Amino acid sequence: MIVALEDAVGRHWRNKSYGNPRNDFFMQSARDYFLHPNRDFLLVCQYAGFDHEYIRMKAKQFFDERKKHESKKDMQRM
Repeated sequence: MIVALEDAVGRHWRNKSYGNPRNDFFMQSARDYFLHPNRDFLLVCQYAGFDHEYIRMKAKQFFDERKKHESKKDMQRM
C-alpha cells in the first residue's frame, strides 16, 4: 500500500525524473488505483485491516490538496 502511494505522488525510488511524460503516466495510473473502485484495492485494504472507502476518501483529499499546492507554486513562478 505504501509503495502504491509513493508511486501515486511520484516519490518512489524509480521515479527519478519528474515531469517525464512516462513517469507522469505511471503516477496517474497509480492515482487511479486509489481513486477508482477496483477489486485489487478492496482486497489489499481488507487484508491490511483498512476501510477501503475511508482510504479512498483520504487519498482523494490528499491528491486534491497536492494539486492545489502545485498550482500555487506554478503561479508563483510566473
